[in-house]
Amino acid sequence: MISKFFKKRNCVAIELGYSAIKGVRLCSVDSVNIDNCAIIPLKSSTSYPYEEPVLVMPALTSIRDKLKAKGTKVNLCINMSHVTVREIRVPVVPEDELIEVVKWELKKVIDYDPEEYNIDYKILGVTENEAVQKYLVKVYLARKSVLKQYVSLIEHADMGVDVITIPPFALKALCKKLWGSLDNNVAMLDLGAKVSSLSIVKNNMVRFERQLRFSGFELEDILQKEGIEFASLSELYLGYSIGDDTLLDRATKEALDILIDELAKSFGYYNSVIKGGTVQKLFLTGGLANIRGLDKYVETHLGVEVDLLNPLNKLKCGDVSIDPLRISVALGTGLLL
Repeated sequence: MISKFFKKRNCVAIELGYSAIKGVRLCSVDSVNIDNCAIIPLKSSTSYPYEEPVLVMPALTSIRDKLKAKGTKVNLCINMSHVTVREIRVPVVPEDELIEVVKWELKKVIDYDPEEYNIDYKILGVTENEAVQKYLVKVYLARKSVLKQYVSLIEHADMGVDVITIPPFALKALCKKLWGSLDNNVAMLDLGAKVSSLSIVKNNMVRFERQLRFSGFELEDILQKEGIEFASLSELYLGYSIGDDTLLDRATKEALDILIDELAKSFGYYNSVIKGGTVQKLFLTGGLANIRGLDKYVETHLGVEVDLLNPLNKLKCGDVSIDPLRISVALGTGLLL
């Protein structure tokens, strides 16, 4: 095999969440392999990870040691709430002038100081039915001060940062690796502890992203109001399947109805306002996606084909013990070059 003469490429990726830090080490020669992975729980907190380094550092150093990543530059995924997203129209100009035009046009729709933000953008296409054609551009803004604090956190754990991303881009990279071209409207929902992030990909571009209110915290709150006692959600739902017709089942469906309503409104907005079209399929990932029967319940009530985003259907994994739904975002983060 020719590939054996080439140096193996390794990549370490870390997702900093509210309830856990998740990390993977990927290696590739002629294909991507999951070399190692780890999930380290965090003490319950409503703060962002960088705001409580005392809670985060022990877990972060543990991830570093498990992945043998000391001195390594990592790909880092942070919460979507740190990023402001806007779609704007800008004049068609040469590429080397575009960033300054984007900054100028952005000031017309949002009050911001360009010196305080990192700005990235993606050209979605060229507008039609206008006298003067313009670029349709999606712009992403993140405060430099926040990004620096995340970088500092990683550096204090004796690692560096190569790439910083958010879940929609990580999941797009994962889906593209698993299935190739993403031409149709494919939605991906990461069910998180504090927030859930929804994104829709069309023509291999993220066309829509939104944080949903439904989350593990929201579910816990509803269960507690019903008087259901539990040590953790994972233990509570062990052996449970939607449709059991118990108090737990009724409380769970109450929470899921909130999720389905948010999804329906988001898909409607994407179709009617953004003119993106009808969502063809929804992939579920994240720890809550492990609830048995969740995919079929959402599919039945939402009217959209739903499947679980299981990366192990295509990616190779040796003897590593892994929960594919909890590690999907970290895997996608590692696939970003």
